[in-house]
Amino acid sequence: MQGSAQYPIGAVSKLTGIPVDTLRAWERRYRLVTPERDERGRLYSDDHVRKLRLLRMLVERGHSIGRLSRLDERALSDLATSSGAAAVAPPAPERPGSGWRTVADAVERFDAAAADRELRRVAAIYRPRELVHEVMLPLMRWVGDAWYAGRLTVAQEHLTSALLHGVAGTLVGAARETPVRLLFATPPGERHELGLLAAAALAAAGGLAPVYLGAELPAAEVAAAAARSGARAAVVAATGVADPALAIAEIGELRRLLPGGVEVLTGGARDPRFGAALRDAGATQVPDLERFEQDLARHGARF
Repeated sequence: MQGSAQYPIGAVSKLTGIPVDTLRAWERRYRLVTPERDERGRLYSDDHVRKLRLLRMLVERGHSIGRLSRLDERALSDLATSSGAAAVAPPAPERPGSGWRTVADAVERFDAAAADRELRRVAAIYRPRELVHEVMLPLMRWVGDAWYAGRLTVAQEHLTSALLHGVAGTLVGAARETPVRLLFATPPGERHELGLLAAAALAAAGGLAPVYLGAELPAAEVAAAAARSGARAAVVAATGVADPALAIAEIGELRRLLPGGVEVLTGGARDPRFGAALRDAGATQVPDLERFEQDLARHGARF
């Protein structure tokens, strides 16, 4: 089969219209396709999806799956043509690479339902890490650029934030049961949490257990949560836009309250001097998500 394996079985079910249980039964009984496997399960390629869509079409036209299983793909295509199908093979499944742009277009129209549908669609197709890097992050950058350029209203920015909260919450909620817990919060005065949401989603994608505490949480509360949860690290987003002095003081207080073995990771600093002050306060500064993934790997994440 050509094409790299990239679709989990749930996404294949959505793309082909074949229930997951039926896919498993066809694979087990007839060996119609042979997906690759990794630690998270089956992975199917574009060619697998094309063949399965063709098989579904023929079954709907009355052909026996047992008979179809004995035919190669050329014979299946010929049968589809002779059966009156409109094309030799069904179209290739749509790749979701432009999904974030479709969401952005819907936000510009205030079409929340369409934006939510598109996010759900790409979430079913992408693996978690790809969803963060190829959908969530481009959408966040678009929001920031459009906001500063005056192309978005406050209501549109809030709508996009709510949508991103939803998809990130789904990823975080689906995290595995693991003792490796990381806390995610912002200090008082820091309301920007979209980057923090992406970081929590990445932790979940790597197999860790993110505990998302939310925005504007005092150091004492974060430290208490770390003590009760046994967290290995506290991830704190701090841009320094609202009150740099307050953010630095809160990070310093958090470092003082946490045991030495619990790391404080900070991200979001745009001013190098502010980032240096956070380091002086006892935090490990994370300049970007690539570096953050390396930090997650130190705590056992696998991507």
